[in-house]
Amino acid sequence: MLGEHGFVGLALFLLLWILVWRDASWIIRQSQVRNHYTGQSDLARMIQVSLVGYAIGGAFLNLAHYDVAVTILPGRAV
Repeated sequence: MLGEHGFVGLALFLLLWILVWRDASWIIRQSQVRNHYTGQSDLARMIQVSLVGYAIGGAFLNLAHYDVAVTILPGRAV
């Protein structure tokens, strides 16, 4: 991202994924308080696992423009 979009593009890209991680963490915390939201907690945990997999894959391949990764973004972050 840095080579293709510069520091501003890299900062926006990282900010987007940090906000997604933070929102997923918030969902996990809120669903632990309410027992009937276990499905949402599992989904938020899988979003975080997907982010880790995307980051590991991005270390070896150019996944900056891989459009399938955008599908894991919650509606608020987009």
